[in-house]
Amino acid sequence: MRLGSSTDKKDTGRLHVDFAQARDDLYEWECRQRLYAREERHRRRMEEDRFRHPSPPPIVHYSDHECSQLGDKIKDDTAFVEAVKVLLTWVERGEVNRRNANNFYSMIQSSNSHIRQLMSQKATHEKELEVAKDKFKTALSGILAQFEQIVSVFHAASKQKAWDHFSKAQRKNLDMWCKQAEVGPLLFLQLFTSSIHLVKYSLNVI
Repeated sequence: MRLGSSTDKKDTGRLHVDFAQARDDLYEWECRQRLYAREERHRRRMEEDRFRHPSPPPIVHYSDHECSQLGDKIKDDTAFVEAVKVLLTWVERGEVNRRNANNFYSMIQSSNSHIRQLMSQKATHEKELEVAKDKFKTALSGILAQFEQIVSVFHAASKQKAWDHFSKAQRKNLDMWCKQAEVGPLLFLQLFTSSIHLVKYSLNVI
């Protein structure tokens, strides 16, 4: 091997290339990668926590004090739903025993008494529904009558004594509008019928 210019004296030597890994650099790089991965996991977890609904507070265990408060809540319409959840949890946990059985019986009895209020509310809503149905029928009749008037106008315009005076493009539009007006009442009737069936089904389920 010649070192330098071609006129230099020939020198011989040996070039050693060490292909061993730079372990310190590799270790540092791996540490950085693990750090980036931890930061990314932390960022994703923070994002998930931000959009996750908060967990409901745990339901307390039975005690005479809690039982007394729960009995009042069961009789309160505004707190009834949450109160019954607590009562159900206590029963499912097996917290009923001989000593507190009478207390549980009283709370269950109060829950049963709430049914009368629910039935009264149901009857009130049914009356409101009947009134709403009558109003809807009246409004629908007025809408259908107007549709019929509009369709009559289209039919009159389609008579030859008027039809011949319209251009081809105008006749095309008039024909399309007439078909749309004729379909309109059918759509309203289908909507009304579907609504009635849905309401009847809901009442039967209740």
